[in-house]
Amino acid sequence: MEMKNWKDLFELIGIGAIVVSLFFVGLELRQNTDAVKASTIDGLSSLSQEFYLLMASDPELTRIFRDGRQDMGQLSENEFARFLWIERSRVVRLQTAFLQWQRGTLGDQDWMFYRSFVCRESERQSWDSTKTILVPDFVAYAESC
Repeated sequence: MEMKNWKDLFELIGIGAIVVSLFFVGLELRQNTDAVKASTIDGLSSLSQEFYLLMASDPELTRIFRDGRQDMGQLSENEFARFLWIERSRVVRLQTAFLQWQRGTLGDQDWMFYRSFVCRESERQSWDSTKTILVPDFVAYAESC
């Protein structure tokens, strides 16, 4: 084989190696993206479970939450403060889902589940005091539903 043919062969092998490497980089990137999305859903599920278990294990918090959702005016000063912390905890979880959806780590189909809760938030009595601690994009989204 002549020198030029060897050079062409090595260039072709080099191009082939680059194509194969890019294929594997793309495959790894896709697997990493899937892992991040799965982790996001797992994290949101864990937050929900913690909230529900807290409510189920503390009858007083359950009562405050239930009564506050019906009429915050019937709560004592301390109960009102506890209610706001409960509400903020719940709404921050929804905000987390929103931010993950915005960043693409929560899929549209999964977001639709959380969206139904988000879109009811601005109707709640506690919204005006809760929204002050939230990200402006989330507040605007919740209020535009």
